[in-house]
Amino acid sequence: YQRRVRAQIQKFGQDGLFNKALPLCVEILKRNPKDVDALKCKVVCLMKSDKCKEAYHVMSTDKELKNIPMWFERAYCLYRQGKLEDAISELNNAEASPKVDELLAQIYYKLENYEGAVGIYKTLVKNIVDSNTNERETNLAASLASSAAFSCKTQKWPGLRESTYELSYNSACYSLATGDIKAARSKLDKATNLCMQEFEEDDP
Repeated sequence: YQRRVRAQIQKFGQDGLFNKALPLCVEILKRNPKDVDALKCKVVCLMKSDKCKEAYHVMSTDKELKNIPMWFERAYCLYRQGKLEDAISELNNAEASPKVDELLAQIYYKLENYEGAVGIYKTLVKNIVDSNTNERETNLAASLASSAAFSCKTQKWPGLRESTYELSYNSACYSLATGDIKAARSKLDKATNLCMQEFEEDDP
């Protein structure tokens, strides 16, 4: 029975149907409340279902999970609840990894520590190429633009691509913050055109 249920949970997880996987985790835990794998799965399902407060509560109160180092998951839940300093404290315990760095950069950005965010994103963009490359470059561009606009500390633009409307928009913000009005206007026009093209392609 449990093997079949676990297979269903795995399939729902692969399909991104975490709201369907969650009740199955609960079903397993009713039979065996000490099933650590089911507890971890429950936490992930709650996080993926935007129930981070509940997920954090499970990690903090369940006896089986208290001694398991789910530092990243705890930090992410705190981040989503706006408890940014507490999230950093949890991340300080986590093993170094790209996902830890990405979350720390997002927290720095929220805290308006744009220089800290820029430093992390530069390293990630340089060292990692995957399906999230566009998002990292967009976040780096936003951090650079915010640093130039609000911190009065302009860092050199690292020659990021401007192939998406988000990248073009953030590049325009950077140019505006550094006083290059002509370039900002041109990039903003490009961002507008790219945005319109993307939404036209999405139309049925």
